[in-house]
Amino acid sequence: MNQLYNRLADTTSTYLQQHLDNPVHWQPWDQQALATAKQLDKPILLSVGYAACHWCHVMAHQSFEDQAIAKLMNENFINIKVDRQERPDLDSQYQLTHQLFTGRTGGWPLTVFLDPQDLTPFFAGTYFPPQPARGMPGFADILQRLAVLFAERREDLQQQALRIREALTELSGSAAAAGEQLDNKPLQQAYGNLLGSVDQQYGGIGDAPKFPRCPELNLLALLAQQGNKECTAVLRNALQAILDGGLYDHLGGGFYRYCVDVDWSIPHFEKMLYDNAQLLPLLALHADQLNNALPAIRATINWLERRMAQPAGNGILYAAALDADSLDDGGHSEEGAYYVWQAQQVEKLIGADSYPGFARHYGLDRSPNFEGQAWHLRCRPGQQAMPELDKARELLLQSRQQRTLPTLDVQALCGWNAMLSDGLLRAGYSLSDQTLTSKGCQLIASLWDNLWFDSDSQPRLAQRFASGAAQGEAFLDDAAGLLVAMITNLQQRLQPSGLAHCKQLADYLLDQFYDPEHGGFWLSPHSNTDLLVRNKPFLDDATPAGNALACQALLRLGHLCGDTRYLDAAEKTLQAAWSDLQRYPGAGASMLIALDQYLQPVPQVLACGEFNNTEINTWLARTDVDSYFIDKATSWQQPESTLGSLIKTARQQPTAVMVCVGNRCLPLCASLDEAAQQL
Repeated sequence: MNQLYNRLADTTSTYLQQHLDNPVHWQPWDQQALATAKQLDKPILLSVGYAACHWCHVMAHQSFEDQAIAKLMNENFINIKVDRQERPDLDSQYQLTHQLFTGRTGGWPLTVFLDPQDLTPFFAGTYFPPQPARGMPGFADILQRLAVLFAERREDLQQQALRIREALTELSGSAAAAGEQLDNKPLQQAYGNLLGSVDQQYGGIGDAPKFPRCPELNLLALLAQQGNKECTAVLRNALQAILDGGLYDHLGGGFYRYCVDVDWSIPHFEKMLYDNAQLLPLLALHADQLNNALPAIRATINWLERRMAQPAGNGILYAAALDADSLDDGGHSEEGAYYVWQAQQVEKLIGADSYPGFARHYGLDRSPNFEGQAWHLRCRPGQQAMPELDKARELLLQSRQQRTLPTLDVQALCGWNAMLSDGLLRAGYSLSDQTLTSKGCQLIASLWDNLWFDSDSQPRLAQRFASGAAQGEAFLDDAAGLLVAMITNLQQRLQPSGLAHCKQLADYLLDQFYDPEHGGFWLSPHSNTDLLVRNKPFLDDATPAGNALACQALLRLGHLCGDTRYLDAAEKTLQAAWSDLQRYPGAGASMLIALDQYLQPVPQVLACGEFNNTEINTWLARTDVDSYFIDKATSWQQPESTLGSLIKTARQQPTAVMVCVGNRCLPLCASLDEAAQQL
């Protein structure tokens, strides 16, 4: 067998490329690496991270670039690097094993040691310093001890492995759904839990570190839409805190991943596409009640176009993440270096006359808030937007752009881009902003053109666009997220081709991910056979659970085209999720939104005819109905029964509008005003 060497040069992952010069003999997760480990019977050291991860960089610099530690790794282990954005199923599986080992949630970098024969883990952790520090064991010591343990106590490890496998199987969601009677009790419980975890002083949900927690905010938005004033107040306070505090980039637009403190002052400076995708429609929905929401939305869109947009085929897709670290003035890589300021720098750039007002507004008149020696800009709570400071912000942004930019993870992930397209569309509907809806529509077209491969034998959705081409097989979140966005896009113009594409994707979702025996959707497609167990994600992370996205999409599509296959799959998925929703209602916000959608179907308004922009915008902005506008001149070769009846009638009169609620449709209306009266 050839001697091992670092094989990351041929990979397309930004994260893996960051490690191709390490002295560690890194392997990608592939059959060659797994077969080598099995043949040599060497334990696998699995390291999972992503390109914008600060602590991944720290561990790389401290350990993976260290010759002595690399020697220990190369001599005793087969070392495999995984980008969690390329293989979320592997990451999810081994994050869960970390929790089983430690009783704590994991994170990145994730460090797991596996038996080479069956890939079962026998030790797991996250970041380790090279030598013992701050109560943590040193990585070098761990490597030496685990090598000895694997050589001398293999049978003990195998017994432990059996218990881990049993636990993973139990937690995988593979048990049969019991035909549960679905009701809103988990929703009521989650409502109480959410209000109990609200930060009454600083806004938002929970304590430090302070995440935006968009799935929970979406649940609050649903309850607010249904008339719950308490949820409305909590939601708006949270969004205002996010806009005012350090989570928002007040110069360049965009939102960081989370704040390290309870009062939203200092962020972890990486910017993830998924956070911005989820926040845009929430801010747009409540923009008329939030200070500075509209300027922040515009600035975030500008940042996305300026920094995240990447060419893809004939269209544009958006990069996954922007790194937290960048080079400071001394050439050292430091977190936040690109974003923080010295007060004298600011005064020199904007002038002595403008400085006092700017300093009061953005906190420069107080002690340094970033590590006691620099300032990260944030607004004082309750301050109104000050357009007179726009010129000062522009001067600072121009100066900041001369600094060394943080590294961009350029790979475009299907699921996160789908989330952005849905967010742009919904924000555009809320604000009656055709620019935003056009961007959302164009992004869907780019995803479909670049990542969907139509074949009579086996259609395929790719997981990402990287190195100029589609890469990998889609996961549940990719397919379900894209279906959600495509259905949202149908609202502004329902066409035969768009509906046909939605049905193609829905059928692919059922074929590749659905468990018809037990209900629910697997995270990974059938083709992924290198897992200990396949799992079904019912609970949210920083993004909505894939099963929740699938349920929401299939309920909408099933009611739109009258296909009971989609409705039945959604119902059975909710039943499969029922035990998780009862035990952890606060962690399943997106599944609860799907549950509410099942129990109280959102009315659908199908409008066929000629309508002016004001009418269309008014109905698209409504959150209590899903409105679909159909050009009656469009040729429908094989119309769905409801659509066929509607279009046939509309061709005999100026307009025809049908209101459908769940599985029943009301009498045809001759105008949108009449439909409003029906509702």
